[in-house]
Amino acid sequence: MVPKLDNLIGISIYCTRTEGTGGKIRSLPDQFFVSEILRENTLSKISNSGIYTVYKLKKSGIDTNHALSEIFKRYGLRLKALGLKDANATTEQYVCDMSTGRGIGNIETNRYALEKIGFQRFGSRRPISHLIGKAILQKNFDYAIEVLLSTSSEYDLQENKKIRDMLKDKSNYSKMLTEVPPQMDIERLVLKEIIDHGDAKRALRAIHLPLRRFFVEAFKSYIFNRTISKAYEYREELLRPEEDDVCYDKDDNLGRYQNDPQQRLAIPLVGYSYSKKNRFNQDISQILDEEQVSPKDFFVKEMQEVSDEGGFRQAAIQCRDFSISEPYLSFTLSRGSYATILLREIIKPMDPITAGF
Repeated sequence: MVPKLDNLIGISIYCTRTEGTGGKIRSLPDQFFVSEILRENTLSKISNSGIYTVYKLKKSGIDTNHALSEIFKRYGLRLKALGLKDANATTEQYVCDMSTGRGIGNIETNRYALEKIGFQRFGSRRPISHLIGKAILQKNFDYAIEVLLSTSSEYDLQENKKIRDMLKDKSNYSKMLTEVPPQMDIERLVLKEIIDHGDAKRALRAIHLPLRRFFVEAFKSYIFNRTISKAYEYREELLRPEEDDVCYDKDDNLGRYQNDPQQRLAIPLVGYSYSKKNRFNQDISQILDEEQVSPKDFFVKEMQEVSDEGGFRQAAIQCRDFSISEPYLSFTLSRGSYATILLREIIKPMDPITAGF
């Protein structure tokens, strides 16, 4: 039996049979450290080019989007990150100056002191990012605003719950604007737009574009979690690719199965270019029907900048350099994998929030 929070983000299984250790993964952000590792060829290009600027951003207690936004406000420097890092951690990641028009390249791994997509992708205490994304895909912008402003959860902070309860009544919007605390900056931004203009789509567009895309990606991740959970329950082969599967090779290039032991199974991430020619399509199609969303909905004509083509994600986590030096656990994961998902299998927490997830 998995915790309720896991089910809310589409995870209904553990893929290990061992009893969980219990315990916490962190009590403070500095007890959870994440550092990006770039491929050697990418590092070489950075050091030899002299054309564009790459920074290493170290942060704690703030997520990547808010950190980049704060840097822009203070210094007028518009930076782009390869990946989003958790607020409740101390993280190091590479960011580049967007004015050069060039990117950094590829992350090889994330070093952290069965693949699923972790709690932070959905909002952890208040897992509603995918619900906002789903509403955007369904062009129900009014409902997306309602979810963002007033949907709470049993894990939400009490003071935030009270504010969200008041925001369930639209007649309270004007008087609540000054009551929304600074940490609810997105809610305050959207609320002001709604009060001033009464246009839900315009209010959503006031949100920084990477975060709006993040909502749609969260729903795509929710579909992935449900897909891999269902495939595991029905005993689909997930660790070894089979004939006609799409796979990643040792260099992370996508291609068809070639009986190469270094190939890794890739599972589709639904988007507007999704192809049904895969052995997971029956599960994916059933999940999409239940969610009342189709692949073509991922092209959002009314908000094209958040449209999502889809893609693939590896089915299994690759973990290396695993070591224990009390009180620290250290390991390295391939790009896109979540440390919290690996730790979830070890700890099997009864309550993920109190366990630090």
